[in-house]
This record gives sequence, structure tokens and C-alpha cells, in this order.
Amino acid sequence: MTTDLRRHRAFYRSSWGRLTLGVGLAALQTVFLLPMPVLIRHVIDDAIPNKDRGEIVALASAVVGLTIMSALVTMLAHRITLGVTMRATRDLRRHVIDRLNDAPRQFHVTADQGILHENVVRETDRIDLMTSSLLAGLVPSIILVLGMLGVLTSIDWLLTVVTIVTGLLFGFANKALLRYLGSRYERYHAAAETFSRGVLHLLRVQDLMRIQGATKTENRRTDRELDALESTAISRLLSITTYEVAQQSLISIVGASILLVGGLRTASGVMSVGGLISFYAGFALLRGPLSSASGAITVVLEGRQAMRRLYARLDEIDPPYYTGTRQITLRGAFELDDVTLIYGDKPALEHVSLQLQPGCTTAIVGANGSGKSSVLSVLLGLYDTSAGAVRVDGIDYHDLDVTHLVRQIGVVPQVPFFFPGTIRENLLYGSEDTDAEALQRALELSNAWDFVQHLDDGVDARLSDDALTLSGGQRQRLAIARALVREPSVLVLDEPTNHLDRDTVDHLLGVLRTLDPRPTVLIVTHDAGLLKNVDEIIRMDQGRIVEQRDNPARTAR
Repeated sequence: MTTDLRRHRAFYRSSWGRLTLGVGLAALQTVFLLPMPVLIRHVIDDAIPNKDRGEIVALASAVVGLTIMSALVTMLAHRITLGVTMRATRDLRRHVIDRLNDAPRQFHVTADQGILHENVVRETDRIDLMTSSLLAGLVPSIILVLGMLGVLTSIDWLLTVVTIVTGLLFGFANKALLRYLGSRYERYHAAAETFSRGVLHLLRVQDLMRIQGATKTENRRTDRELDALESTAISRLLSITTYEVAQQSLISIVGASILLVGGLRTASGVMSVGGLISFYAGFALLRGPLSSASGAITVVLEGRQAMRRLYARLDEIDPPYYTGTRQITLRGAFELDDVTLIYGDKPALEHVSLQLQPGCTTAIVGANGSGKSSVLSVLLGLYDTSAGAVRVDGIDYHDLDVTHLVRQIGVVPQVPFFFPGTIRENLLYGSEDTDAEALQRALELSNAWDFVQHLDDGVDARLSDDALTLSGGQRQRLAIARALVREPSVLVLDEPTNHLDRDTVDHLLGVLRTLDPRPTVLIVTHDAGLLKNVDEIIRMDQGRIVEQRDNPARTAR
């Protein structure tokens, strides 16, 4: 936990000055409150017995003035401190998202998306609440308590000792109560995490649930998760209530101890009435900070656990595969040199060597699991090789800015993804500076313009999540348009005839051949009918290239 706190402290490095100012103002707030018990004793022991009305008014006015000044300083201190903590939390969230964006694809393939969502949203929110409570609530409260104890000692040292000893005894009991509270937080968090994953699962399997008639199965699973969430939530909230009641009881018992001991000392003449009342008034001023500290401790406890979980998750992320910075204008001469790729303990590619020539159309064919998609993943920089090298235009991938490289590649995946938004927003994703003319040209090249222009809002028609209101062929045409809108040097088509008829794909490939410059095209397909349109055929089996040849039919044309 100390290591996590040290790492988290880095997000405050640029704000130490403002944070110090906020804490300093919290200390100033204490300065305004400290004289109050002394002023109250002076009123009761001196001004009232002497019937000095002017002094009574002056002292009362001083108490009001100090209270107002303390309140104003408190507001200013909170504003400064909260500004620092909010900025630090923003930077933390940015850091987490950057780490996730830079994470290797293997991390995202194996990670639970529900837990990642929890990390980014809920855990950072808990840490935000923890730091805000700690710096804007707990630290000022501690400063005030320490300062007020000094004042109370000057009024009556024995009552101060009674107050401290009584508080310490209950503090030891609190330690066990906090452990109990922590275990309830962990149980509730685990149940909430399971429910979050269950909701995401339910949203993803809607079609499968219906065609399998599995509604009852999902309902039973959801009921189990809701029951666990309900019971752990009740247990957590009851433990919080128990803790808060215990703190309030502690404060009341300490107050009763003050009245008991102070009353006896006053009755015996050791202490004046004004001394007792001022001491009790000083303790009353501590009730607010003590209650605030009590509430902050539960928030800090939950935030510490969230911090532990979040940084443990970040530690699971390997560094990016490629960290080069060289940027090139892509021609499309790709090379895999004796590449081996291993997923887990199973090789997906073994000693694969191939070259793609600029301006040529190449087809990779083979059965499912033969390694076709793995070749694509390596070429797109989604995976680093376990052995061998990947180069483009003669430059090793490790020397390249791969993000800049892939912006020059258009990819049409086998199952295209669309987010809720307009057609324009989906097609210009990552290419927002593209003009309307280039967008229409891409739609025309993909044969999508005919149906898009007849929609009510044209390219500004809104798509549902994953564009499920469109047919498979329409979605595929839009995916092709998205790949073409950036005028890529390389176009990758993954099983293009899954949702398009062969004539449409033939027409697209024919159009691509007329472009100047002609893009390099890589097709992954099981459709033998498309092979007549390619310049080279690469056949794969069990992660190896078993045949690589020019296409005689294309060569003869």
C-alpha cells in the first residue's frame, strides 16, 4: 500500500504549492477557533461577575467574528484543496486510459471488460473521494484537534488527559471495527464486480439468449447475483452505520467524562465554572472535526482498497510492443522474415516468410485456424513476433511509429464494428479532417452511396449500436467506405464475401486497380472465386505457408 501511495503522489507533483496553501489555510482556520474557549472562560469568570456589559458585548462579538473568519477560510481552503484533488484525479484517469490504450492486444483479448470498466470509472471515483476526504476533511480536522488539545491543556491538564485516555481506549476498539468494515467492503466490491460483469454479459448475448431459449437460465443467474449484491450491500451499510454510531458514542462518552471529572473538580474548588464551561465548549468545537474525521476514515478505507486494486491491474499490463518513432510515407512493401508467433503455449505462426509487393493484390487462403488472421495481426502491429522480424519498405517495425503507419492502412474486418452516432461520424472515425467530397467518393467506390443518399438524413443518419438496423451487406459497404475514406496506401479485406456477393467484391477490386497510385491489397478469403482477381496467392495450413505463387490467370491478362 505504501508503494501505491508513493505512485499516486506523483499526480500531485505539479500542485504541491497549491496543496501546501490549502493545508496552510486549514491551519489558519484552527488559529481562528483556538481563542474561543479562552474568550468564553473570560466572559463567565470575569466579565459576567464584574457586570461589565461592554466587555461582554466585545467578547461575544469577537467570538462571532472569529467564527465568520474561520468559515471563510475553511471555504477557501476547501476550494483550493478540492481543485488540486480534482486535477490529480483527472490526471490519474488520463494515465489509466493511456495505459489501456497502449496495452498490447493480448491484454484486451484476455482481460474482463467489465473489470476494466470498473477500474476506469468506479475505482478512480473511489480514489477521488478518498483524496478529497483526506485532504479537505481529515487533515484539517487533525490540525484542529491537535491545536485545540493544546488550548484545552492550558485550561485544565487533568481534563485533557482524561479526554485523551478515554479517546485512546475507544481508538483501540475502533481498530478492530475498521478491520471488520474493510472485510465488508471487499465482499460488497466482489459482488458488485460480479453483477457488473453479468450485466455486460447479458447485453452481449441477447440474440443467443433468444434463439437458445435461455431466458430462464439468464434470469436465474441474474437473481443469484442480485441476491449476493443485496446481502453484501446491507452488510456493508450496516457496518458503516455501526462504525458511525460507535464514533458518536465515543464522542458522547468523552463528553460525559469531561462533565464527570470537571464537575467534581469544580465542586471541590480546583476548577472554576468558567473553566469547566470553556473546556466543554472547546470539546464541543471538536465534535464537528471528529465527526468529519470519522466519516472520512470510511471513505479513505474504501479508497485505499480501490487504489490497491487499480494499481495491481495496471501492473498486469505489459509495455507496448512497438515504441519506435520513425514516420514514413507507406509504399506497401511488407515482409515477414521467418516469423513465429505464440499465443500462450500454442504457436499460431511457425517460420512464416512472405513479401507483399507495392500495388499488388495478394490473397491469403486456408482453413479456419490456419494462421491467416495471425498474419494480419502481425502486419497491423497488433502482436509482436515471438521470433523473426517484420519490416515494411525495408524498415523494421520496432523502429517505426506504428500508430502513424496503420493510419495509412485501410482495414475492413470480417465483422465490422459501428458505434452509436451518424454515418459521417463512423466513417470519419480517425480521419475527421476528411472533406465531404472525399467522403462521398469513398461511399461511391464501396457501392454504399446508393442506399445512403436515400436515407432520411443521408450521411447524417444515425446508426444504432453496431448499426444492427442495417443489413449485413450495408454494414460491410460502410466498413469498406470507412477504410477507403483516408485513401490508404494498403487495403486489407478480411473475408469480404461473408456479407457481400462476389460481383460486388469483383467490382471493388476492379475499381481499385484503376486508382493512381494503385493501393496494395491484401485479401483473406475462403472464396476460391475471388482468386481470379489477385496477383499472388499464399496458402496456409497450421500456421505455416504451404504454397506461395503468382496467379497465372492474372499474369496472363
